[in-house]
Amino acid sequence: MANDDFIFLKALCIDFFEEYGIRKKIKGIRSFKKWGGFERWWQIEFALYLEKKNDLGEIKGYCREALIYIKQNGEVNKKRIHLDFKIKKNKAKKDLCLELKCNKRFDLCLSGLNNDLNLYLKARKKYVVSDKNIFLAGICDPKHGRKIYDEVSIKSEIKNAYDINSIHVSKIGRTGLLFFLF
Repeated sequence: MANDDFIFLKALCIDFFEEYGIRKKIKGIRSFKKWGGFERWWQIEFALYLEKKNDLGEIKGYCREALIYIKQNGEVNKKRIHLDFKIKKNKAKKDLCLELKCNKRFDLCLSGLNNDLNLYLKARKKYVVSDKNIFLAGICDPKHGRKIYDEVSIKSEIKNAYDINSIHVSKIGRTGLLFFLF
């Protein structure tokens, strides 16, 4: 089931990044050479995209910035986390949780996703959040940072860090950026 969920999210994300308007906007954002706000832009554009998919009946619904409360020592704490997306797949009982990150550097992008994952694994809200329904996605510039990355090296680093096989890495058109999902 988790593999089906991964394939479903991968297809959604690939379709999103194949839209000409999205790639054109990414090129525009890159021309400013600043990444501040890029993640927020992605969240908003992806929400608009999911709204279209919902209207077409391809998904059952979604929630952006869903609140998840942290449970510590068996009691709900006042701490809460904003999950970037909960997506309802047609004919599915559980929501798919998706966290997004953007950073010029792959290592910092992966580190941010790891921090979010660790927080979400402690969180509870009406259902148990497990690593089986949380997916992490990132955008990075493979030429920034301590080393230059390509699709194979990013896939290898994620596989080594998380010991998983469901990893997708691809270029976003001619933007020079890489998208990854796991």
